[in-house]
Amino acid sequence: MLYTYEQGTGCIEALQFLLRIKNQDVAFFLPVHWQRFQRVLPLQNVPKSTDEEYVDRVAWRNIRDWAMAQLALYETERVEMPQVFFPFATDAKGQTLSEKMVEGKCLLGDGQ
Repeated sequence: MLYTYEQGTGCIEALQFLLRIKNQDVAFFLPVHWQRFQRVLPLQNVPKSTDEEYVDRVAWRNIRDWAMAQLALYETERVEMPQVFFPFATDAKGQTLSEKMVEGKCLLGDGQ
C-alpha cells in the first residue's frame, strides 16, 4: 500500500497498491478527488464544506470505506479481488482502465 500526496497541500491524492493476479503484479490507483467533494458538500448543506482539511478527511474516509466494503465482499467469497478493483487497474503510464474507457481508448466491441 502506498499513499500518494498532492504536492503543496499535503492532502492524500490516491491510494496505490499491487495485486498479484495469475502470477503477474497489477498496479491499482484509487484517486481521492477531494476537490470534487468540495463542490458537492455545499449542495448537501454540509456546514464545514469550505474547510479544505475537513473536506479532505471526508473524501479520504469515503475511499477507505468503499475499499473496506469491497474487501468485505471478497472475504465472504462473493467476488474475486480483480472484479472489485478492475476499473482502477493502471497501465504502464499510470492511466486507469476507467479513464481509458471514458476517453474511448479501451472499447470492448461487440464481443465477437
